[in-house]
Amino acid sequence: MTQETALPPEPPPAESLLLNHPVMRVVAWIATVAVLPAVIITPLTLHQQLTLSVVILIAGLVVNRFAGRFASLVLIFLSVVASSRYMYWRVTETMTMDSALQIVLGAGLLMAE
Repeated sequence: MTQETALPPEPPPAESLLLNHPVMRVVAWIATVAVLPAVIITPLTLHQQLTLSVVILIAGLVVNRFAGRFASLVLIFLSVVASSRYMYWRVTETMTMDSALQIVLGAGLLMAE
């Protein structure tokens, strides 16, 4: 006859406490809404853009080593930042709308991207 000993339940990880705390969620949303538009629409020189790209790449590689929901959310955020910067640049700098043909072809290509 084997006797099983009851182990005390493990406390939830700090990550889950942070993600599930309502105040932390509000703070995260406020920070995202305040910072994301500024990061997306701020014009950068080539050197600054390369630096931002390298920082995002390194941050993604570091965060990818961790498991959990928080790491996934950080990776999603980094992806949204990079993709949004590209789409903003694409719409504001490369879209020419001089004729109906350019509008139709440009909009089609933009939707494909």
